[in-house]
Amino acid sequence: MTKRYLENWISSYMYLVKTTEPARRFHLWVAITIVAAMLGRKCEIEFGPVILHPNLYTILTGPPGIRKGEAIKYGESILEKVVETSGLAPAPDIITRQAFYKQLELAEHTDYDNDGKPFIHSSLLVIAPELVVFLQEKEINQRMADLCALYDGKAHLLYQTKTQGETYAVNPSVWLLAATTPNWIQISMPQLAVGGGMTSRTIFVVSMAKGAHIPFTRMPKFDPELSSKLIYDLAEIKKMIGRFTFDQEAIEYYEYWYIEAFPKHGVKDQRLLSYIERLPSMVIKVAMVISASKRDTMIVTRPDLKQSVQFFSDLHHTMPLAFGGQGLSSLGAQTNMVKELLRNRIILSESELLSTLYMHITKYDMERIKETLVGAKFCRIDIKGGEKCWFLSENEIQNTEKTADEN
Repeated sequence: MTKRYLENWISSYMYLVKTTEPARRFHLWVAITIVAAMLGRKCEIEFGPVILHPNLYTILTGPPGIRKGEAIKYGESILEKVVETSGLAPAPDIITRQAFYKQLELAEHTDYDNDGKPFIHSSLLVIAPELVVFLQEKEINQRMADLCALYDGKAHLLYQTKTQGETYAVNPSVWLLAATTPNWIQISMPQLAVGGGMTSRTIFVVSMAKGAHIPFTRMPKFDPELSSKLIYDLAEIKKMIGRFTFDQEAIEYYEYWYIEAFPKHGVKDQRLLSYIERLPSMVIKVAMVISASKRDTMIVTRPDLKQSVQFFSDLHHTMPLAFGGQGLSSLGAQTNMVKELLRNRIILSESELLSTLYMHITKYDMERIKETLVGAKFCRIDIKGGEKCWFLSENEIQNTEKTADEN
């Protein structure tokens, strides 16, 4: 067994960044994705008749100015120190399709298991603080198709061009850690937002506000001793190779969750149905990561699985916000505007609603939106101060408060 300084890499990282402004969930999923990338294609687990690798596509989503990029930057500052000694380098976020496949080929690395058996793989981490820069709007359809194909774990990949020859990658796998806004998804990625193949493979980590509001003068420097331990332990995690297994209690818990709890996931947004179909495999991948963050036994335990399930459950009530108003309804965007306004105000008179959103909705639109939101039990209509008002439902108030607490 290798030596480690920290009992839990993820929780230690969260302690390191606790006095910064990004939402806690942003920090958490940055940490999870980085550990997953360190495991690489060289780590796997059986998932019925198929083999899973811990590759994740994680997109931090929220309005501008809430420190999404900073959350990524803090994780990258730890990763860079490991890269200096490990040879693993993230792909540039500004990159053509041809250059992307070349980077994948150059990422080829040989690792050896405990018996000295070699394993060749091309594991590539893409860090894109601005997702639009990596996807490139002119190539967006093709780039997303490439990511979908790479997610599913081909044994090899051959990319050919007419003028530049061919690129060949053995056991290719890609990790994506990116950030964007709901508005950009709505405008530029409609095929993603309405439940396409990329949606089913992506973990959207949504926050609509900063986790804290701290002047930089009150932000202490990161603890150098803890930073050093995080760097050292992450390098040790990267040495792990082979197959993870479940202990018996983990098997029993997974069977219970899949049969009893998973069907009651509570995600009602049609745009996320394809994501829900892949949720069980994502839960297993993150459970591998949680296990690796604590120990090098490569055994997934019941607590690992339970924590993974909880991490995903904490995302689901805000995940639909990643898509803004994108959908097939002609009033989807306007309905989303009303929902966000009501979440912020809790109570909203109809005159306030119209005066605030007069550039986007008419009185006729408002009546149609009201019918939809009341029917969905998002809000109720009542009289206050002699005027008809919209009241956010108790359930939505609780969800809003829960999100604020998690941030």
